[in-house]
Amino acid sequence: SLAHVHDLVESAKARAETSVAMAEKSDDKPVKALAKIAHGGFLHGSEDFAAAKAAFEEALSLDPTGPNAALARIMSGHNHISMAFGEEDKITNPEEFDTAVGEFEKAKGLAGDDKMLLGRAAEGLAAAQRYKGDNKAACAAVAEAAAAYEEGGASAYTKDGAVHLKQAAGCK
Repeated sequence: SLAHVHDLVESAKARAETSVAMAEKSDDKPVKALAKIAHGGFLHGSEDFAAAKAAFEEALSLDPTGPNAALARIMSGHNHISMAFGEEDKITNPEEFDTAVGEFEKAKGLAGDDKMLLGRAAEGLAAAQRYKGDNKAACAAVAEAAAAYEEGGASAYTKDGAVHLKQAAGCK
């Protein structure tokens, strides 16, 4: 479900809903949380940001620490960035960027030794800071993301977002 949500949101609905239905049959809170994260990702991709926010909050209530929580916070941060924009991609709720920053910071704290989660959280933080107009903070977060990705052996595809943010923020 998560794989389809990320790259193919239009075909993810059935998979995300099936994941939630199957997870509900278990007593495994981390499994339920991961299904909620996948469903939230689908909702975010479908631009139902309020429902996505609720799904990520449910995931965090089921599994508030560790890698699932870090992933939920990362995805929630991106959802808050999206919530900052209104019609015609104009920033109408800039306070959502502050909420996104908080989510990405919490995700960094939950990532533990997982360099990919740490890199994704730092990359999201860089995006939020750039939207806030703080390129210095964005550049620091991009550097953190790049270091985590490098240490974790990330692919070029994974590193692309940080590379683009580095260029957009004018980082050295």
